[in-house]
Amino acid sequence: MRRASFIRLAAEKDYYIIEDDYDSEYRYCGSPVTPLYSMDPSRVIYVGTFSKTLFPALRIGFAVLPKELQKKWRHYRNYLDVQNPILEQAALAEFLRSRKMDNHIRHMRRVYAKKRETLLQSAKETFGSQIRAWGDESGLHVALEFPEMKFGNEFVSDCRSNGIQIQTVSQYCSDENSHADKLLLGYGHLNEKEIHEGIAALKSLLNIKT
Repeated sequence: MRRASFIRLAAEKDYYIIEDDYDSEYRYCGSPVTPLYSMDPSRVIYVGTFSKTLFPALRIGFAVLPKELQKKWRHYRNYLDVQNPILEQAALAEFLRSRKMDNHIRHMRRVYAKKRETLLQSAKETFGSQIRAWGDESGLHVALEFPEMKFGNEFVSDCRSNGIQIQTVSQYCSDENSHADKLLLGYGHLNEKEIHEGIAALKSLLNIKT
């Protein structure tokens, strides 16, 4: 309902919606979420990157634009932007054309799904009913809610001093007090042993803090 409202509003006010379909390739349960672009290609600019699906050093993204914006976009890309390397673009184009990208995504979805399950199970065994997981249906991060607790920059700094790379959800909010009881954990770059060790280290630090 809200998605349709966005599309209607864009048409009424004559503006465009920029849709960053971040990590949409990695969905582990439920039906895939239909992009806004598919609802109205004339009002949505659909953007994405290959740095998550392939590797971070591949600094190549893409934008699918309404037809009336394409000429101006090409002009600005040619004269105002640093261009992507030709060799990497050619290799990526062949990877997509040959459908090898599809096989790669299916394989990595299984890999990340196993890591996700390891993280959720480890968190459940360690913290029990104290926590609640958010945003675990897709992507490469999980938000863990710790009721009655508040996390800020000092806690993040303490985590890093103890070898724990973690972020708060509140740092991504316009109001720093919003979702202050949630921590954001990434797991895509970790193996199962490192995930278990990270959760155990987080538990130890929380015990010290409380």
